[in-house]
Amino acid sequence: MASARIIMMVVAVVALATPALAQMPAINMAPQGKHMTSEEIEKQKEIDRAYKEAISKLPDQQGSKDPWGNVRNVDPSAQKQAPKAAAKPARPRNADVKTQAVR
Repeated sequence: MASARIIMMVVAVVALATPALAQMPAINMAPQGKHMTSEEIEKQKEIDRAYKEAISKLPDQQGSKDPWGNVRNVDPSAQKQAPKAAAKPARPRNADVKTQAVR
């Protein structure tokens, strides 16, 4: 009986320690940064320069930024007019019937 208690205590301690173990930081054995040679640096600068040149050649887009603009059926004159006063909602048919509490 005593060994069963010890086993249960060990299981409880392990169950409580498992979440703490999951919070431990990961150990990374790889070097943190890649050191580039001067040739690689020059190659990267050339790639960046070519990218910036290609981006500068793109024309500016002047079109609408609304992708759903052609889907909506909106009249431009209706947007500029003031909204009309809302009509009073119709009275429901059963408005005269009083509800009784169910006992």
